Amino acid sequence: MAWSTPEKRRQRALEYTALGFAALGIVVLGVVVLGGPAAPQRPTPAEPSVAVVPSAPPVPMPALPAGPSLLQVAGHPESAGPLPPGGPIVPPRGTDPSTEVQPSATRGAASIVRWRGPLAQGMQLLDQARAGDALAWAQQHDAHLGAAGRLIQARALLDLRRFNDARLAFAAAQRDAQDAGTRSDAQFGLALCAAGGQPELIASDALAVLAADASASWGMARAALAYAQAVEDGHATVNAPGGTDPKPYAEEMARAYYQKAFLAQTLERSHEELCRQRLEALTDRIVLNPGRAHLTEQPRATMHAVEPGQSLYAIAKRHGVSIGALARLNRLERNAFLRVGQTLKVLPGRVSLHVDRWRLTATLLVDGAYLKQWPVGIGPDDKTPSGAFTVRTKLVNPDWYYGGQRIPFGHPENILGTRWLGFDRDEHGGKGAGIGVHGTAIPESVPGRESKGCVRMRNAEVEELYDWLPQGGLVVIP
Repeated sequence: MAWSTPEKRRQRALEYTALGFAALGIVVLGVVVLGGPAAPQRPTPAEPSVAVVPSAPPVPMPALPAGPSLLQVAGHPESAGPLPPGGPIVPPRGTDPSTEVQPSATRGAASIVRWRGPLAQGMQLLDQARAGDALAWAQQHDAHLGAAGRLIQARALLDLRRFNDARLAFAAAQRDAQDAGTRSDAQFGLALCAAGGQPELIASDALAVLAADASASWGMARAALAYAQAVEDGHATVNAPGGTDPKPYAEEMARAYYQKAFLAQTLERSHEELCRQRLEALTDRIVLNPGRAHLTEQPRATMHAVEPGQSLYAIAKRHGVSIGALARLNRLERNAFLRVGQTLKVLPGRVSLHVDRWRLTATLLVDGAYLKQWPVGIGPDDKTPSGAFTVRTKLVNPDWYYGGQRIPFGHPENILGTRWLGFDRDEHGGKGAGIGVHGTAIPESVPGRESKGCVRMRNAEVEELYDWLPQGGLVVIP
């Protein structure tokens, strides 16, 4: 018989044991995640609550970070159905903005600082898939890090597939948690331990509850990413409103959860890259698709039928958008001839650009919903000022005025590239004077920290931004 050898009997016994653990994990998950103590919700007086799924609790807006947030400067669309809000881009939870971090280089990937504060080294080791080193580091600093350090240990143990040890560490972190984000991390970690480290084995109902957390935590972001994947891949069913086509509605649901996970900025590098790829693919397929109407308001879209005598300029003015954004979204030239009855897509709402001086990125949003993200170059130290700046001047092929001299566009010493979006010089006590977002004749300096204070972008990318960001639009630099 095939089962006569001890080795084969041992192999089949291991298979049955694994199946038994998987079944047990589902039972434990129901007790840990759905039966555990509810995390306290942060106050959200300015925003409505929306349900993730009909059976899930309301989703409040994340608490606003100190200083100007994206919600404060860009507003937020009214919710439509069970979609989570886009929320602000906030510094990773557990970081200390006052901590001085010196990048290892002024140009390229080495100039990017993904993590700050007392947990930065441990987070970086997790980013680099060095779980053993992360565990040793967290154990060495355990006395000073408290629950946050135990979470680093737990995540490292999870990566090492030491699920029982990881479960104990997550449980300890949950017990000592002082904030909702730590509780969210611990609850997702416990669920992941029960599922043998495979988020796809966590029940979609439980993922939806975990993803509904208001904090910008790692646990929320991982749950939102896993839930978005389950919805997009058809492994989780969403309840579309009556008369709504379920497939495109599910795609919009998935995009909204990818957006929530990505904007939290708490995912490990590998998960963040996966999330970004899926978010951008769905954004291109849904939001930036001129022929596709939206079933939700993430973001809000209007389909405009061209009337006799209407031009792109007239339509843009009616809807309060820039002509550049209207033309680019509909893949038209600015002076394009329009047919009566032709349908144009419009994305009304406040457009803003969020510049992250640590990660060296610029994220374009409309009413808090993700459109695009690009790498940027900034000045060293604090040469690039912080604040919410209004775009006052927009120039194509700009001259550069430096050191009292005019350096015309096209001159080898003109570094401004093909576009200029200048800030209001009177805001924030004059901090925006002479500062703006522009292209560059030195594309290799993006990303980097060697500008004279402006935000640099590659020319093709700043030309795209130039169309989207109107005069009067906001550039937010925390």
